[in-house]
Amino acid sequence: MPGDSVISFNAVYSSLSALKNCQSYINTGMDIASNVAFDLVENRNDIEEVNTMENVMLEYATMDRQLNHYMQAIEATVNQVTDHYFLKYGKCL
Repeated sequence: MPGDSVISFNAVYSSLSALKNCQSYINTGMDIASNVAFDLVENRNDIEEVNTMENVMLEYATMDRQLNHYMQAIEATVNQVTDHYFLKYGKCL
């Protein structure tokens, strides 16, 4: 349609891909924190050190959950925009 703009989501998709890489780093951090916590328990280290590692694991879990929510919100928004465009113009973006 003349004068109508076409939206490209390439930058959005690229950013989502980068966020998914960040998510793998968060998962790696969680694995490392878990292993350290298990080692501390096995070696009967100070309970304060174990609690500190538990807090680190909780922070990783929070980051993972927040990142998942953010990515889902972006994907839902892109889907809404593309669906609206398709209904309005009868073609995909």
